Amino acid sequence: MDESRYRDKSYLVTYDLTTDIFDGFGVEVIDIIPIRSVYMLYTDKGVKILKRINYPLDELKFINSVVNSIKKDGYDFVVPFMETPNGQYYVKQGEGIYVMLDMIEGREVDFRNVFDIQSAAKALCMLHKSTRGVSDILDTRNNLYKWVDTFKRRIDDLYKFKEIAELHEIKSSFDDIYLSYFDSYFDEARESVKALEDSSYIKLCDEAKENTNICHHDLAYHNILMDSENNIHFVDFDYCIADIRLHDIANLIVKSIKHYRWDIDKALLIIQNYSEIDEITKEELEVLYGFLLFPHDFYEVSRQYYMKTKKWDESDFSSKIGRKAGYYEDRKEFLKNFRLKLI
Repeated sequence: MDESRYRDKSYLVTYDLTTDIFDGFGVEVIDIIPIRSVYMLYTDKGVKILKRINYPLDELKFINSVVNSIKKDGYDFVVPFMETPNGQYYVKQGEGIYVMLDMIEGREVDFRNVFDIQSAAKALCMLHKSTRGVSDILDTRNNLYKWVDTFKRRIDDLYKFKEIAELHEIKSSFDDIYLSYFDSYFDEARESVKALEDSSYIKLCDEAKENTNICHHDLAYHNILMDSENNIHFVDFDYCIADIRLHDIANLIVKSIKHYRWDIDKALLIIQNYSEIDEITKEELEVLYGFLLFPHDFYEVSRQYYMKTKKWDESDFSSKIGRKAGYYEDRKEFLKNFRLKLI
């Protein structure tokens, strides 16, 4: 059995898989296969993805509006929700709300592959350009002007986690690693706030507010697919938000290089290829540097551990924070080179 297919089984079991759902979408299901937190369905109308949403209906409507706006503007490589026979784009079943989408024939991008990175960067720029003008932004999906305050709250969290770790009489392996690297990452977090405060962050937010820019907000490799004609498809807009485009660019850079020794050349490749379509300005690079300075991965795994938001084994947590600590020097060198080469 492929265990990776069932790694989100605690969420998969919340699905109420009855024929009422399939009838609601007007499909006859031949076979069902779990993949991550969704089900792949072989149906009489082709291969589909069934997803149970875990956010309010007004946010689903916002996401539907974003995806349809992108397609209407000419970027065709996003997947809209499938329409039901009665003209809806979701089905309610029990306490759940479900959507269905076409399955994209393609492969996940490989961040080790230069061509894939170049293609993803250019496609991301085209995606961003296609989101301009999206209206009716929900407050819960509007992230403009918020990053400085968000980082400050997370800095407070990091200090609270330190206090928790120090209170443990018998410290775990996670505690030991966290405390060993706390000062270094804590300093970087504070530097990131100063970098944003000293930059044109507010000005860029003002401009984004006027033109509306939507960020995908979850640019993991499995959400970026390449088809047989080398077109890049973006999937899973569950976390999309209104924000300056640099948030997504920083996200793509970190996702692309964090497992590959924080390669500055790959980061430059993303910036150069994105800029071929719509230039990233000098003042934007200063804001981008502020985003990259914040130790997002170290913060996130620490939050999951000390706030118990994930039910992983102790060994899994220790392994994860060990990897974050293991690339500290590479990350530090990357940040130094980024500043020297681009700012």
